[in-house]
Amino acid sequence: IDLQFSKTDASANHAKLTVNDTKVKKFDGTSYTVTVDERKDVVVKYSQQPGVTVSVEKGTLDTDASDEVWTPEVDGWKTSVEKDGSIKLVFNADNGCGVGSLTINGTVISPEKVTKNTNGKYEYTLENVDRETSVKLVFATEHTVTFKDQNDKEVASDTVVENHTISKKEFENAKAQLKADKGYTFFCWKDENGKIYTEETPVTGNTVLKAYFKKGV
Repeated sequence: IDLQFSKTDASANHAKLTVNDTKVKKFDGTSYTVTVDERKDVVVKYSQQPGVTVSVEKGTLDTDASDEVWTPEVDGWKTSVEKDGSIKLVFNADNGCGVGSLTINGTVISPEKVTKNTNGKYEYTLENVDRETSVKLVFATEHTVTFKDQNDKEVASDTVVENHTISKKEFENAKAQLKADKGYTFFCWKDENGKIYTEETPVTGNTVLKAYFKKGV
């Protein structure tokens, strides 16, 4: 049976449809086709709920992976969520890009909160939505950092998003692969221009870092 619905409250921005108390995903608020093979209670509720707006740079929001219906806007997508509820956001990054920054209502959130799935998609769950919420995810170009020993032999490599820094863990992993010549002690990592790199040095392009040692230190 094809069912048609319409709201009587013009201010309502959210529609929830349940069949035997089970929420139906991606209900557009106007129509639903139900198979009558047993008794089914179909209930539709319209209400005013917090809106969620998402914008993405160098990538897209995967609306097909969402349980909600999204409306395209000039600079992104918009939907609504039941107050204090949560919504899973799934993103596709442009080729060669990784998470650069994430802001929610203007507050910077650690990019590490956005996880990368085995299928290459990125995911973030927005929880406890109690007001109008704006999400902005910026993807940025990824660069390769190659670590070499004093003999120009590659000992490790890492992928770092533009203007991000190399993690302490990656520095430690690369250093662990080094073998100092007799009488020498590791001093630092330098790029091809002699610039020293630390955990606070932003990466702005593909970079080769070479291990430097000091004698008798």
